[in-house]
Amino acid sequence: MKRFAPVLLLMACLAFTFSEGLTQVPKTLSYQGVLTDTSGTQVPDGQYQLTFNLYDQQSGGSSLWAETQTSNVEKGVFSVVLGKIAPLMLSFDTGYWLGIAVDGGPELSPRTELTASAYSLNAAAISDSIVTGSKIADGQVVRSLNGITDDVNMVAGPNISITPLGDSLIIASSGGGGGSLWSLSGNNVYYNNGNVGIGTTNPTARLDISGNISISGNGTVGGTLTGNIINATTQFNIGNNRVLSNAGTNNLFAGVNSGNGNTTGNNNSFFGTGAGALNTTGGETPFSEEALAIPIPKAAIIHSSEVLPISARII
Repeated sequence: MKRFAPVLLLMACLAFTFSEGLTQVPKTLSYQGVLTDTSGTQVPDGQYQLTFNLYDQQSGGSSLWAETQTSNVEKGVFSVVLGKIAPLMLSFDTGYWLGIAVDGGPELSPRTELTASAYSLNAAAISDSIVTGSKIADGQVVRSLNGITDDVNMVAGPNISITPLGDSLIIASSGGGGGSLWSLSGNNVYYNNGNVGIGTTNPTARLDISGNISISGNGTVGGTLTGNIINATTQFNIGNNRVLSNAGTNNLFAGVNSGNGNTTGNNNSFFGTGAGALNTTGGETPFSEEALAIPIPKAAIIHSSEVLPISARII
């Protein structure tokens, strides 16, 4: 019995068929080789039974796919289409080696490693020949833009221009009326060309706010502050000096540092610079203009029927 050895892999490629509209990838692989005997002489022309096996290793291991075909051999050359009898249902995502046996004999050695063309069969895993996002490796394409997928149209808004430059898009602001309304200076933004309105389309001051405002922190007014009602939680200052305060409970202190020492005193009224400065916890003093006023006992409180001149001092 003659021994055979495949000495030349002439062609190993995928066979594609085309249908109108969609490209279908058949599970077949074209293979061509030459059969010789151990002396290198081409085998006689005729029909030979060829058994093919695919493995995921160069030697040993178990066959992952197999089929047997009867092929015509002319001048030692044979051509077959693998997968015509037993479909090639392998994933083709790893290395494979092809083993061949002739007329029921032992498998020829070495096995033939499949080259890149065979691995195009992996494209058949794409349903209806559609490339899906899950089939694209990460970092290769832009999958979405701000959550928008498929076709994304970039539309320039007012005073905005979008200019393609190579693989970049340049987005720029052209300003309004020939220039930007706002100007930048370092981290600051400013506007010098008119009034700014918030809540109004017709501002009458450099900053005109229609509605409530909330300021967290300190504020400075360089001119006159005018309003219908001004509320203060504890005091009003002039020149950083307290001139009007209601510290404590039911107290009224008018004058620079008037009632300055009051902590828990209640129902007191002190008027004048430093009035009631020594009073800390006393109470029930309805009127005093003495700078160092001593709290007046309840029994000495002047009632409305006991009228005194406004210049009188209570001691």
